[in-house]
Amino acid sequence: TVATGLTYLAMVRDGYTWSDHFENLGGGNPAASKMPDFVFASPIHGTALVESKGTRKRSCPSAPAFNPVLDTAYRDQVESHLGYTVGNATATHGYCIGAWMTSPTKAEMLVHHTEVPATGVGVGRGGDDSGSLTILQRHNYATAFHLALGQALGKQLRDGRIENVMPLFRFRWLDRSWLTGSPDLSPRFGDQASQLRFAIEESVATAVVQHFFQQQQPARVRGLDPLSSELSLRARNHAPQRGAVFPDGLALIDLGKPTSDMQRVTWSDGQFVAGNT
Repeated sequence: TVATGLTYLAMVRDGYTWSDHFENLGGGNPAASKMPDFVFASPIHGTALVESKGTRKRSCPSAPAFNPVLDTAYRDQVESHLGYTVGNATATHGYCIGAWMTSPTKAEMLVHHTEVPATGVGVGRGGDDSGSLTILQRHNYATAFHLALGQALGKQLRDGRIENVMPLFRFRWLDRSWLTGSPDLSPRFGDQASQLRFAIEESVATAVVQHFFQQQQPARVRGLDPLSSELSLRARNHAPQRGAVFPDGLALIDLGKPTSDMQRVTWSDGQFVAGNT
């Protein structure tokens, strides 16, 4: 579990924006018996396959001793699918990222990766410049919407089309508007209610809903520019309402105690509009 989280953060730091589990997207090499964990993509780097590994076994006394495991995983689970269509895009490169956590005082990351990007060899499903990332983006935001806006909206998006957008709540943070689900759904730790909550940057949520609201064509989703790394830095230092902002627009925010500034919004004529508080 820890290794998977570290892998996600490493890929985000390297400039990847959208991701999901490989099995949700479909495709790959039909002759391969093993699959990678994840698919990551960015407008700059293209589409990458990623396998995550971690160890705390004492039989692996040093980080380099972990390399044979990573080499085998890369070749069997990543390399065998390169050049094939995954979702609606060609997987051109990939990584096996290992977290060596045997030492009680330090952890190390080891990365096995593609040296020369693969060319397309698989049978695609119409992947092109206008919509090659659309399927991955849809599944990425299905997870994000589930976390931030509710299970029902996330499931609609996972299934391929948004039929109904329930009322949400808008608030301001870092000079931007963010959307979240019911303010009564804060997670609890012990006996204390926490105001840590997931949210989606409003312009990103709007672009996703506009495209997939009764949308059936896999054209490019417009308006999904990755959020800047500067915003992520501001979030970490924005006391007392600190948080984490990811490039796809998902955020985890410590709202503190007050929630009275939340504004109820509904979906109308292609945008979120204010309703009753």
